[in-house]
Amino acid sequence: MVPTRRKGCAVTRSFSGRIEDRAILEEAVSAHATRLGEKLRREGLATNHVMVFYHTSEHDRDEPMRSVSTTVTLPEHTSDTLALIKAARHGVARTWREPGQRPRRYSKAGIVTNDLVPLSHSPRALIGRMDRGRSGPHMAAMDACNAR
Repeated sequence: MVPTRRKGCAVTRSFSGRIEDRAILEEAVSAHATRLGEKLRREGLATNHVMVFYHTSEHDRDEPMRSVSTTVTLPEHTSDTLALIKAARHGVARTWREPGQRPRRYSKAGIVTNDLVPLSHSPRALIGRMDRGRSGPHMAAMDACNAR
């Protein structure tokens, strides 16, 4: 039997406390994007988009609920952590509330992707270069450090 190829991937976590600061939220989705890149590279897959989400808790009854999500399209299929982090941070920047609005207390954030393709379908791979191109050694080193 041939194993089925993964079609999607998600990295999500609830925060230990409530988050009101954009920089902390960007840090969290950057960590999720790093983990997503590791998973994609381990399975030889790539994506050309990521959906970034974050929301308040339904258990905070005295606070209004807010759920935010946006999809960021990448220029090409990739598993490069730096490209995924840039896209995730762009997703937060695109959806963050404007100054002067009441601050929200977010309880969870994540990054999701679907329609994954093998790295061999990446345009870079098709022209004879690996998806990771110049960043390949950096991604391998980053994966090794994170594994420890």
